[in-house]
Amino acid sequence: MGSRVLLTGGTGLVGPDLVTRLAGDGHEVVCLSRRPPPAAGVTWVEADLAADPGRVLAALPAVDFVVHAAAAREEPPGEELTYLRRVNVEFTEALFGWAAAGRVRAVVYVSGFNILRRPLQPVITEDHPLAPVTPYAVTKHRGELALAGHAARAGFRGVCLRVSSPIPFAYDRLHQTVVKTWVDRARAGRPLVVHGRGERTQDFVATEDVAAAVVGSLRSEARGTYNVASGTTLSMRELAELVAARWPVPVRFEGADRLEGERWNISIGRARADLGYRPAYTARAAVERLLAGIAAGSVSSTP
Repeated sequence: MGSRVLLTGGTGLVGPDLVTRLAGDGHEVVCLSRRPPPAAGVTWVEADLAADPGRVLAALPAVDFVVHAAAAREEPPGEELTYLRRVNVEFTEALFGWAAAGRVRAVVYVSGFNILRRPLQPVITEDHPLAPVTPYAVTKHRGELALAGHAARAGFRGVCLRVSSPIPFAYDRLHQTVVKTWVDRARAGRPLVVHGRGERTQDFVATEDVAAAVVGSLRSEARGTYNVASGTTLSMRELAELVAARWPVPVRFEGADRLEGERWNISIGRARADLGYRPAYTARAAVERLLAGIAAGSVSSTP
């Protein structure tokens, strides 16, 4: 394609797969991050997104597309909500304004499902009601609103990708979720504890599939919000059994799960139709590939 893409979050959970897919699709990738991206042939601009946004953005070259995948999930001790606001709100709004002034063709914003209102609807479409309650979810919702506003005023294509629970294929990229917690416990020979009956389900999506959805967003003329998920589910019981089968430990069921009846049945029909999105992995296959890689020794840290 010969287009230049500015990527934030290139060293995060989904970032390495984004770098690989974007470069493989013929894009020149400019990665904005504190650490160098784990790939050759990428232009790296070192920056702290919590710093002055104007100074950071002024140092960037002109680009055709922006992919904004960076986000702070927790604030450093002593900074309360300041860090979340600086990175997820102030920098995000400044970035979208910079994109508008630079006449980019499209901006892709990676969001999530933690902004949805509960109880969940039987099928989760892009029109599901929203009600973010955690500080992180509130900042991601602010990002979605900022994207829609700048896209409407500037005329660029704004694409918001709501990503379900992403699963990388490397241990060191795992966030501190139930998957990592149970992997660490099992590798240490400790039993896995499942709350309630383990019937709550989740949609785990491979980070490689998330990267494919981003590329599809740039290739197409799509705009608006899209669900990016595997379109399949795995229960907490099934997840525990997969982990326990890889490193034989007992699975115990204790107490109650207040979200026992929650079912993450996510519709990906809109992404299929508009982005050409075809996930290569089911929720089970994504988890199984991660566990197989860890068991084979493709990790650089131990529990």
